[in-house]
Amino acid sequence: MGFCLQAFVALVLVQASCGQHDYPPPHHPHYVPPPPPPPHHIPPPHPEPYPQPCPPQPCPPPHVEPHPHPYPRPHPVPHVEPHPHPYPQPHPEPYPQPCSPPHPYPHPPIHPPPYVPQHPHPVPPPPPPPVYHGIFPQHFSFGVSSGAHDHEGAWLQDGAGEGIYDHWVHNNPHLIIDGSNADVSADSYNHLEEDVEILNNLTVRHYVFSLSWARIIPNGCGEVNKAAIKHYQRQIQLLRENQIEPIVVLYNRDLPQALEDQGGFLSDQFPKWFIEYANVAFECFGGSVQYWITFADPFVQCYNGYGEGTLPPGVGDNPGVNEYICGHHLLKAHADVYHLYDDSYRHIQKGKLSMALSTPWFEPATDCQTDIEAAETRLQFHIGWFAHPIYVGDYPKVMIQRISQLSELQGLCESRLPVFTRKEIEWIKDTHDFFALTYIVSYHVSAVSDESCLSPSFTSDAGSEIVRIEGDDTWGIRKVVVWIKKQYLNPSIFIVNNGFDSRDRTLQDYDRIDYIKNILIHIYDAMTKDDVRIYGYTHYSYIDGFIRTFGYTIKFGLYDVEFDCPARTRTARLSADYYRHVCNYGCIDDPCPPRHHHEYFGEHVVY
Repeated sequence: MGFCLQAFVALVLVQASCGQHDYPPPHHPHYVPPPPPPPHHIPPPHPEPYPQPCPPQPCPPPHVEPHPHPYPRPHPVPHVEPHPHPYPQPHPEPYPQPCSPPHPYPHPPIHPPPYVPQHPHPVPPPPPPPVYHGIFPQHFSFGVSSGAHDHEGAWLQDGAGEGIYDHWVHNNPHLIIDGSNADVSADSYNHLEEDVEILNNLTVRHYVFSLSWARIIPNGCGEVNKAAIKHYQRQIQLLRENQIEPIVVLYNRDLPQALEDQGGFLSDQFPKWFIEYANVAFECFGGSVQYWITFADPFVQCYNGYGEGTLPPGVGDNPGVNEYICGHHLLKAHADVYHLYDDSYRHIQKGKLSMALSTPWFEPATDCQTDIEAAETRLQFHIGWFAHPIYVGDYPKVMIQRISQLSELQGLCESRLPVFTRKEIEWIKDTHDFFALTYIVSYHVSAVSDESCLSPSFTSDAGSEIVRIEGDDTWGIRKVVVWIKKQYLNPSIFIVNNGFDSRDRTLQDYDRIDYIKNILIHIYDAMTKDDVRIYGYTHYSYIDGFIRTFGYTIKFGLYDVEFDCPARTRTARLSADYYRHVCNYGCIDDPCPPRHHHEYFGEHVVY
């Protein structure tokens, strides 16, 4: 019994220690009842609603320290740095805001890039589209030119007389750069059929050439050389048979020496001599010639031949006087021959006649008003000297005034410029059927003071200094023809002489091709943009020849001539091929633009 009581007490103590009963049971003598529980507490209402629970947030990925090395694997895999995920791609435009209009379509179209084939070598970019410079109208005439003394040779052959050029060169060989002469030159006199064949191969429409006065009338007046007449008749006949229009120059610096011995252009008998010579030419050749030119380059003949004396006949003892006398007689002779043709031959032969005037373009050196006026004065002294009496009447006013004022300052009783009578002015005026033009080069002009003009000379009278413009000066031809249009009421212009000189005999004459192309571009622009009436262009020359004081050191020809060879072999240059293309198709560019209808001056030209 005692043992059982002890076991019970021990069990109670164990339960008490385990927290099952905090107090002794009620029947225990030391039983104390537990305290009553506190009253049930209800929390007062919260002054604000309970905050809503936050939406569940995605758990951030656990932070894992990168392992310094990849875990060893049975088959090692190269360690690759992680790359950003390729999508989503950024939207090409900002997402529309709530107030902005919706995008026109939910997703912009995606165009795959064009396929570009891969080449083993870099491919250059395609060339730019060609730029075409225009096509001349079908009525525009392309041709070439030559000079009797420059190319004929055959000195004294078939009874020819001596001209002033031959006489001057033979007596002054030191004045020619290479000491040569024109006794044989290109020998075109004895290569007539071959040269006409060259013209035919070039497909030119016209050919400008000069007659040799000393060959036709050896003494200048009197007996006519029948062999020379037969030769030129044969030449004109061959040109006609090949559909090439002959344009005949009566005089091109080849006065018979017999007439020069009597005073030449300084003699008041010169107009009478020239009428006799022209009458022979009209009578013998006029039936096959529709275009005549009385004088080529009258400025060069009078200024260089009788003023400076640097060219035949080399008369330079009275500058500032002789050149004006020469020009005065030359204008009278031109008018007399024009009226001779008008009265006796025009109604039968139906031809046209004019004088070929050569001129550079004079560009003011600065924008200063004095230089601008000096450039205009130069033009009047150069081309206006001969054009103004023919197209307007009398010499230009600035020329009359300046020479008169300077003559007075120089102590002279009268002007050094001869005076036309009223009857002579009317006789010379309007003696032209077209404007024959030779373009040379361009110059910069600077004004000089009258104090530096006290010694009589043409340069002092013009009142300016000129310096040739270096480089490309082909733009000058456009300014020249526009100036002529404004001065002389837009006459019909025929360019009878223009060429490019080179000291190189090369057959690959790309510079000459560029020159011809640029000249034609400016002529075309003058026709289409400035409304200048131009209906023909002539390139000087089709073959090389003897050139003034340069001899054979410079080349003008589309064909090279072997002057060291007795046969004077002709060989075409590249420029001959290009000019043949121009003459054939009338287009500046080679190749021509694609063939289609071209509108030009209101006409549709079909090629």
